[in-house]
Order: sequence, then structure tokens, then C-alpha cells
Amino acid sequence: MWLAALGIAFSVSPASLGAGEIEDVVFGFDRVPAAWGQAEVPLQFSMRNLPEGAQIRGFGFSFGFRTAHLTFRDARVLLDARSDLYVVDYARAADYSIVRIEVFFAQPAAIADGACVALTFIPELSYAEDIDKTSLMFPVTLIPGEETWISLEGSDPLVPVKNLQDGGIDLWGFDAVHFGSSSAPRGSVAVMPIMLTNVSALASLAVGVDYDEDMLGVLACEIAPEVQGGVTSLHATIAGGVLALDMTFGVNFTQTAAACRPIALVAFWVSADAAPGARIDLGPRTRAEGTVSDPWANPVTIPVKVAEGGAILVQDNPRRFLRGDVNGDGALDASDPVALLSFLFRKPSRSIAGCPDAADVNDDGGVDLADALALLSYAFRGGEPPRPPFPQAGIDPTLDPLTACERSD
Repeated sequence: MWLAALGIAFSVSPASLGAGEIEDVVFGFDRVPAAWGQAEVPLQFSMRNLPEGAQIRGFGFSFGFRTAHLTFRDARVLLDARSDLYVVDYARAADYSIVRIEVFFAQPAAIADGACVALTFIPELSYAEDIDKTSLMFPVTLIPGEETWISLEGSDPLVPVKNLQDGGIDLWGFDAVHFGSSSAPRGSVAVMPIMLTNVSALASLAVGVDYDEDMLGVLACEIAPEVQGGVTSLHATIAGGVLALDMTFGVNFTQTAAACRPIALVAFWVSADAAPGARIDLGPRTRAEGTVSDPWANPVTIPVKVAEGGAILVQDNPRRFLRGDVNGDGALDASDPVALLSFLFRKPSRSIAGCPDAADVNDDGGVDLADALALLSYAFRGGEPPRPPFPQAGIDPTLDPLTACERSD
């Protein structure tokens, strides 16, 4: 047994985790884009639905993929807790390869749901003119059974994981532009990313973005921060509901194939007349083309596909409120800490006027005794004032799990 070979002995403590909790655990791979000719591709393995407060001792998983498409290169742990990763087996056959990975923790550790192992693959196909330039999907499949397991403190030493979600690599075989999607309240700004997949060594790119002038207005266009220096210039013009972007690239920026890397950001103003919940699509006249150099260094124009058209989802406007105005009378006074204490301790509790955010005085994302004490301190002892929006009503500047305010502006 691999555990014994490592000299690791797991003692079974009295069971404190229900079987149902562990049965909910999910192992899965993500699905990532790659460009034809890209040297290597990262793929992440994640764990989700871990029992709350569980201490993990180790986990293992086996996965398979077509040998003709991919080569497994390496894996590394993404977790902060001290742990060791072992590639227990890599069986590479003519048609199918199987890899088994196990991770053990020096001490049982609580970890959050999310990515925990990064894998690296090398695509076995390279770009050539005589290959049909299409998009392909290379699956990476988790294998159920005793070799895909998790070990938690307070449970059986090794518990097979049954909820498995496969992933893989989407290999793009052509140059493509991807317009991202975003959301914003009506009467505000929405920022849309533009991304590039290149298999050719593009020297420049021309993109025409068709948009609804009645619902959207272009405010600004700029080079994406991630590629400052790679994109050497960006020029924008607007005419007849079409935003035309002309970009040039540095000598080395597109020499290596890459997928879905950001190249530009476009800021749109969303009309106050847009209906909440509406989807404003870009297109249908959105288009793109690029230039490459022929063997004699002359520019040659080539088509670039628009792979994703992009859209803006219109949200309803956030309600304005005054932080600390717990009872919703439009002012912060001695009645507000009384209302908050009544909400926290009276049975049945008193209403907080349909706006939990107003009662979240310290803006930590919850309503509790700390908020009442902070409000009392400010109201009677000149302590720290509530967090914004204060002293004027406004929109919550931070994201939190509290329910949006229901009171009218």
C-alpha cells in the first residue's frame, strides 16, 4: 500500500463526520482554452463541497487522457498548508495514458473549496498549413474507484469520492477574437474585455465592434494592463454604431501561440433607459482581421474569427442608504442603536427597515453585536463613524452577502 511505503499510519478517531457529508465532496477538473502550437497548457484540479470545518489528511485521484493528444509533464500543490505531492504512477500506452497522484499533509489542515493542484500538459499537435484549422476538445477524465479518494480527520482512513467532474483542453486551431461579457446597473459603466487567441504571429489586429447606440455609449478604450508592452498601440474610432479598434503588437508578443489572453478593455455607458435584466448583445456586424509578414517581410492580411460576441447584462440600480440609519427614518440618532439592539436580542426581533446593510455599521458583511457597540460608541462617545455610505446616503461601495436594501431611495 502506498501509505505504508511512505511510513504514514492513519489512526481512525471516533467518527465525527457523517457519511452523507463526505458523499457530497466533488472532485473535478476545469476546462481551459489553448492555441494550436502552444507549448504547454495548465489545468487545475479542484475539490468542492468539503464538510464545514473538516480537517483533511490527504487525497488522491487518477485521471486518463488520449496519448495521441497530450503528454503529462508535471503537477504541483496550490495549497498554503504544508503538503507533499507524489505522482504515484504514469502509465503511458499507445492509445491512452493514466496518471495517479496523491497528496499528504504534514498535519491535518482545514482547506477551502477550490483549486488545489495545478497540472501541466503538452499538446502533441502543432500548427501547420496542411492541418484543418478547427477547434478540438481534449478530455481529461477522472477515474472512479479506490484510487480517487479523500481522507478526513474523524472519518474512515480512505473514502472513495464518487462525485467526479471531468474537464479538458479546448484547442483552438485558428486566430480568434473573444469579446467578454459583463454586467452593470443601468445608468452606470460596464467594462468589457477583448481577448485574443493566436496561432499566427500577428503584427496587427483590426476589430470592428457593433453595438446598440440607443442602449450603450463608448466612454474609453485602453490596452489591457496584463499586456502593456506586448500591445504597442491602440487606436479607436467611432462611426454609425461601430467601434473600430486598430492594434499593433510587439515583435515577440505573438511569436508564441496562446489562447484567450486579454488585449484591450472597452468601457461602455449603460443607458438609464435600459430595462433591468435585459441582455445587450454586441454584433451582428462585429468582425476582425489581422496582418502577418510573408517570407519577404511584406504585410499580408488574414481573417481572424470572432469566436465570442460579448454581451452586457443590465442590473437594477442598487438602493441608496445611510449606514447606521437602522430604522430607516433618514437620519442617524439615538433611536438607531436601540433599533439594532432590539433586532439582535428581542424575540420576536424588531425589523431593521428592509436594509440589513444600514445596520452593518462596520461593513464586515454581517449584522451582529459589534455593529451595535460601534453605533453606540459613535452616537454617545464620539467614536469612529460608520463606514461609507456616511454621512450622506449612497450605494454600498463593497460587495457582501447581505440582502440588498428594499426601501425606496
